[in-house]
Amino acid sequence: MPKIDKEVPSVLRPFLFHGLDLRWEDVPEAVATCCFCDRESKLFVNKQTGQWNCRVCGVHGNAITFIRSLFEYSSIDHIVLEEVALERKVSPEVLQRWGFCQSAIDHEFLLPGFSLTSTEPRLDNLYRWTKAKGGKRRLYGTATMDATLFGMHLWDPAKPDVYICEGPWDAMALEDALSKHKWMEDGELHRTIDPEKSLLASCNIIAVPGCETFRDEWLPWLRGKNVSLLYDNDYPRKNRNNATVPPAGTYGMKKTGAKLHHAANSVKVLWWGDEGYDPQLPDGTDTRDMLTKHDTEPAAPAE
Repeated sequence: MPKIDKEVPSVLRPFLFHGLDLRWEDVPEAVATCCFCDRESKLFVNKQTGQWNCRVCGVHGNAITFIRSLFEYSSIDHIVLEEVALERKVSPEVLQRWGFCQSAIDHEFLLPGFSLTSTEPRLDNLYRWTKAKGGKRRLYGTATMDATLFGMHLWDPAKPDVYICEGPWDAMALEDALSKHKWMEDGELHRTIDPEKSLLASCNIIAVPGCETFRDEWLPWLRGKNVSLLYDNDYPRKNRNNATVPPAGTYGMKKTGAKLHHAANSVKVLWWGDEGYDPQLPDGTDTRDMLTKHDTEPAAPAE
């Protein structure tokens, strides 16, 4: 992830976060090569307001319109898509459905996040899936922007059931599994190639960016729904005072469930064990781990 100097004005941080080579010191307006028309020193950003424009192609707006334009101009090679799908253990098709792509600026992997403050889900964050310390990739939301939900662009208000996963990779793996299975009259689970008969036909699948992140503005969209929370199998931890801290996934589900209590028709949680976690499974085991390990429909969430 690009390192952003502490002295950089906050309105410029979203642009630098996404790899734009922005020259901002000792100039009246920050300037960069336009990432949309590739004309050198033609994209300008106001250092007080964050408003930007290209003097050649005319694309303009604020930080939100910048990430929306960046997402629109970004794409991904099918070979790279297949490689990521194999590594993430999800299908290339589901990666595409969820908006996974590579940045038009620096080819870093991107995934869109959506807010629910209007009548329609809006792309209001663009997450970078990039290497953190130690070399492992993590998802980072655009600097200065609020947390958003993944998968809301696929939302169908007519579907009664909603699965909320901890992170988009779990949600994509769940979509893959549910879209390929159906219940038979004998109560057995069978594979299907008909999406209208699959388990996915009656449910929406979305993801929060973290187990303790749930915004009140998301509640109206879940009113009257049957909601299942599928968070990770986290172990208890010790804090700085050596006190035991409850498992993060369990705590997050309890906290979110309490918010949903008066909005949703029903709330279920994935209770991994007697204390909310299963010590027989590795710390951090998640829905995707279980689905890709067994290639079966996940266990039904507990009440």
